[in-house]
Amino acid sequence: MASSAAQSGFSAEALLAAPVRLLPTAGRDREVVLRGRRARGGRLENLAVLREQGLGALDCSDCGLAALAHFPPEMRALRVVQAANNAIARVQRGLARALPLLDVLVLANNRLATLAACAPLLELRALTVLSLLGNPVTRVADYRLTVVHCLPALRVLDNARVTAAERRAAAKLFAKRAGKAALAELRAAAAAADDDEAAAAATAPRAAPAGAPAAAAAPAPAPGADKARLEALLAKATTAAQLEAIEAALKGGTLHLLEI
Repeated sequence: MASSAAQSGFSAEALLAAPVRLLPTAGRDREVVLRGRRARGGRLENLAVLREQGLGALDCSDCGLAALAHFPPEMRALRVVQAANNAIARVQRGLARALPLLDVLVLANNRLATLAACAPLLELRALTVLSLLGNPVTRVADYRLTVVHCLPALRVLDNARVTAAERRAAAKLFAKRAGKAALAELRAAAAAADDDEAAAAATAPRAAPAGAPAAAAAPAPAPGADKARLEALLAKATTAAQLEAIEAALKGGTLHLLEI
């Protein structure tokens, strides 16, 4: 029986057959344990079938996951996710909307390599504990200060308590022009599509209605133009509203049209 469940990966049948345990948390969260089951295609599938279980936690460690993604609305109550020892290299766009109550996230020993790849994690405002130990991103310059700055509720990062001195250093770093630029780029990355299919769908040409004149293609900015434009705009920005306008233009690809 155990062998059959393991072979079925994250089919609905395997999910419903997975053990559930009570965690020693304040809310006595119910956790479904998928640890060690191989997920077909490295994807979380059919989690919506667990909606009647009243889950507050999910353990999907050692499952061969390639992405932290595919959380349906039925999982909005999750407060704890353990997904260590996988092959996770990307994160679901809008994860903060999918899991608004997430408090503890363990992603140790995965393949997250850049801060841009982690950008959706940096919108998890309720997060108090995060582990990215064993991911290449932990060796990126200013990794820890960036995470600390973006997650104001975070108390523990990579098994080390976040200190007041780190908060001050992070605030100082991101008050500078280069820090503002880096933060704007991270926020834009968080809004970007999280897989090739979504990116292809967003950029695929669409047929014009019958009889409609062909639309002229917008001229593409010259290579490096956006970066130079971003730095110039950030140098001029003096208010939060102006920074928000820059961020929106960066996300929408209209940075070359923005004036401050």
